[in-house]
Amino acid sequence: MSRRHTVQQGECLSRIARRYSFSDYREIYDHADNESLRKKRPNPDVLYPGDVIVIPDRDPQTESGATDQHHLFRAKVPKRLVRIAVEDENNQRLSNQTYTLEFDCAKLTGTTGGDGILEHQIPFEAEGGVLTVGDLTWKVYVAHLNPVQEESPDHGVSGMQARLRNLGYPVGPVDGILGRKTRMAIRFFQADQGLEATGEPDATTRDKLADVHGC
Repeated sequence: MSRRHTVQQGECLSRIARRYSFSDYREIYDHADNESLRKKRPNPDVLYPGDVIVIPDRDPQTESGATDQHHLFRAKVPKRLVRIAVEDENNQRLSNQTYTLEFDCAKLTGTTGGDGILEHQIPFEAEGGVLTVGDLTWKVYVAHLNPVQEESPDHGVSGMQARLRNLGYPVGPVDGILGRKTRMAIRFFQADQGLEATGEPDATTRDKLADVHGC
C-alpha cells in the first residue's frame, strides 16, 4: 500500500527517495499519484515544506546465483554536485583560491576556478557544512531553498528572499513576507538584470532569479 510523506524543511526528493530505499527518485516523482506535485513543483529537488508526496510500493528485486558459493552485490551510492560562486564582502569573485568544504560526513578540499566557482561531488547525506576560503567562512546548507513559484504557500517570497540574499542583495530576514526591504532588493536585482525595476515579484523576475542563482 502506498504511503504519504510530508516534506520537511531541507528535504529534497532525491533524499526522500533514498529514505524509502528507492535508487531513482523518478520512481516516485513519475508515479501517477504525484501528477499534481509535478505540475506544482517542476524541479523535484526544490520542494516546499508541507508538500505531500505519494510513496508507491517498491517492486522487489531478485537476483539468481548458485548455492554454496559466495556472491558479491554492489549498490550504487548516489552523490550530488554542489556548485558555489565564492565572493568577498565587496562582491568580488575569489578566483584560484584554496578552500575547505567540511560536512559531518566528509572534509573536501580544492581550488576555486578562475571565475571564483567551485564544484564538488559531495556525499548524498550531506546537509549542512562550512566553507572556508582563507580567513573567510560561510555556512552551507544543501537543499534548503524553498520554491519561487507563485503557487507556493507564501507565493514564492521566501524562495526569492533566500536566492536574493545568496546573491548579495539585502533582503532582511527570510520570512516569506514581501516587505519594504524585500521589494527594494527585488528592485535592485531587476535593475541589474535589465528588467523594469518595479519591485514586484512578477513571473519574469522569478524566472530570471532562478536562472541567475542556478536553481
